[in-house]
Amino acid sequence: MNITGSLQQNKGYWYAMIRIPTENGKKKQKSISLHMKVGEVKKADAQRACDDVIYQARHDMISFDKDSFVRYVDKWLVHKEVSLSRSSWLRYKRYANKYIIPFYNNRGAILQEMKTQDIQDFVDFLRKERKLSPNTIRAYIVIVKGTLDWAVKNELIQKNPVKNAEIPPEVRSTIGHALTPEEFQRLLIECKGKTIYTPVFLAAHLGLRCSEIAGLCWDCVDFDAKIIHIRRKRVSVEGEIIFDDHMKTEKSRRDLPMSDAVGNFLRELQRQQRLDKIKHGRQYVNTDFVCRQEDGEGCVGNSIDVAFARAVERAGIPKCRLHDLRHTAATLALKNGANLKEVQEFLGHSNISTTANIYAHVDMEQKKSIADGLAATLAC
Repeated sequence: MNITGSLQQNKGYWYAMIRIPTENGKKKQKSISLHMKVGEVKKADAQRACDDVIYQARHDMISFDKDSFVRYVDKWLVHKEVSLSRSSWLRYKRYANKYIIPFYNNRGAILQEMKTQDIQDFVDFLRKERKLSPNTIRAYIVIVKGTLDWAVKNELIQKNPVKNAEIPPEVRSTIGHALTPEEFQRLLIECKGKTIYTPVFLAAHLGLRCSEIAGLCWDCVDFDAKIIHIRRKRVSVEGEIIFDDHMKTEKSRRDLPMSDAVGNFLRELQRQQRLDKIKHGRQYVNTDFVCRQEDGEGCVGNSIDVAFARAVERAGIPKCRLHDLRHTAATLALKNGANLKEVQEFLGHSNISTTANIYAHVDMEQKKSIADGLAATLAC
């Protein structure tokens, strides 16, 4: 095969332009960056690098085959399995298999030929045909963009076509129902003596996420220092229960003070779990989870959610989720004088803007109270 090539400039960099003969007698061209800046590298040096690339092309040391985009998505997922948490990776895999791979498979999409229109068509498909929400569409595009970013990094394509596509903006989730102290007490009464009592108590007193409650172990409860270390999560994804230390954000790894009420509750819970172990004998499942069933088996999100919904119905309070007890903790903390920075650290939000966006209405109530107080004082 008579492969030829030449040295060329493009946007201030040196490139090797490789020409490969095809069956019909024509030649296809492939531009390969030499990673050398014009003006900083002499032309003679760039030419030697270009000659080396031509030599590699002639001896089949460089592949010029086009890559299937779908196959590259699979390769990217394998690459990300090491760096992503197990739960995030399984979610990415499910999204890829559900819509991304079927959509681009039907198109016969080629990685090197992907255009912005290919991305836009996929976005429109998700929005118009699958009726997905803006946030869910963005979750799918994260995978597409990640795959193409990796292709750019590996010099298979020059730019990411996702950049110019019209992706729906993120829709901020609104705060759920923050329970009043009276509603919370009614809920607690309905949970008394049931496994759901522990998640409800901890969610409201510590502002924990459901996954953090399920992942809390006794080795992270320091009664002497009166501190609870939030270090792990436990979730169910695609039927697989995952228990690991890959938290939602770095700020999610936090230390929370143990109030006397929480300390007394946890001591009594420990005592009850020891009695449960004696009661069930060899049938007891030895785990270190704080939130567990009577037989020792740890609790997970799905079972907690079902039990919580039943308790809410029995209590006759407005429909809400366990996560709303986290909102309850934050709302009451703000009303009791805590500032947004303190609440951010307590909840484990990655940045204060998240806290401010969710609880802006509560913060405004505090500011109004301050303004009214100032007005009353000045009126005197």
